[in-house]
Amino acid sequence: MEWWVLLVKIALDLVVNQIEIQKTNAQAAEDPEALAVVQAHQPLVGAIAKDVSELESRLNAARPPHSGLGQDIAATVDHVAQDIEVLTLRAHAKKLAALLEPTGLDHSAQGADERSLEDYEAIFKTIECPPIAYDFQDDLEFARLRVDGPNPMLIEVVSAVPAGCQITSDDYAAVVSGDTLAAALADGRLFQCDYKDLSAIAEIGTTNGVQKYLARPVALFAVPPQSEVLVPVAIRCEPDNPACPVVTPTNSTAGQWGWQMAKFFVQVADGNYHELFAHLARTHLVIEGVAVAAHRHLANQHPIWALLVPHFEGTMFINDAAANSLIVANGPIDHIFAGTIESNQQAAATARLDFDFALKMLPTDLEARGVGVTSALADYPYRDDGLLVWQAIHD
Repeated sequence: MEWWVLLVKIALDLVVNQIEIQKTNAQAAEDPEALAVVQAHQPLVGAIAKDVSELESRLNAARPPHSGLGQDIAATVDHVAQDIEVLTLRAHAKKLAALLEPTGLDHSAQGADERSLEDYEAIFKTIECPPIAYDFQDDLEFARLRVDGPNPMLIEVVSAVPAGCQITSDDYAAVVSGDTLAAALADGRLFQCDYKDLSAIAEIGTTNGVQKYLARPVALFAVPPQSEVLVPVAIRCEPDNPACPVVTPTNSTAGQWGWQMAKFFVQVADGNYHELFAHLARTHLVIEGVAVAAHRHLANQHPIWALLVPHFEGTMFINDAAANSLIVANGPIDHIFAGTIESNQQAAATARLDFDFALKMLPTDLEARGVGVTSALADYPYRDDGLLVWQAIHD
């Protein structure tokens, strides 16, 4: 039930934020009828918020101890009460979801011919705008996301310039001062993120009749000499297209827009790769089988049981919610990500079936990608933090 409380609280935050957007838009349009519609939603939202707050307080309250028959009766009563409360939370979630459906009052958050960064910032009324909103165009931040972002599992060292993103020694020297391409390759300081696996998304979809796009870029990065900071070197958005150029960082006004667009192509590819392959397939779907097997076959006294069970809290709830609300036709994944929902589902299923548990064990995976602790990629928080957890488990 705690997970339902968390889900409804998130929905409440989103609805409150959206109501503030709608109020602002109605006031700007001087539309009293629209403003009245928005204000009519507030009592319902307030009542749900009060109900959830009271329920959370009851969950956090210490229950009196019972023993024997009293313990059995108390457990039964708790179970029935929780079933009723879950039904209530489900009803709340359904009402809040209806309020989140786009309306004409949400035009500032919807598609438009021209939008500024300020238009996006205006979406954040009661929800804090994430700090990255102010520096997402920065090259170092772009590179940092490859080692400390949502998908730090793809970057790998290269021993030769990739065929999909051919650069010359002059190209490299123009980007990384005081270094040479040959030295970077010899020292293991040149890295790539290759999104070729996105070819598994067989069909690209549309949203509201507008065609989506998804490239399979190759992005090159380097660690300069006497530095630990990863920097972007080059991007080729469509490696299989001979007409597609290699784009490199530039300070020129003419070239800056193309470089920003190339980085955007990588970000979109990275988001699709992370969500469908790394997150859904290789996290949620893989661990679901382990969770089921543990509950079926491990004794409660087994030491592995004690280690695993905390990690499985919410696994079935989240996976069930995803199957019934996220990865369905007209759901968030269908709207946000590039492929049709059928293509996305198939790509995730294939990635799950192709997953090799042994090869993806953290130390093995790091070494296979050439980014272990002895690599030139000194600043790699995902690796360093992950190995601490790995070692703690082994200890």
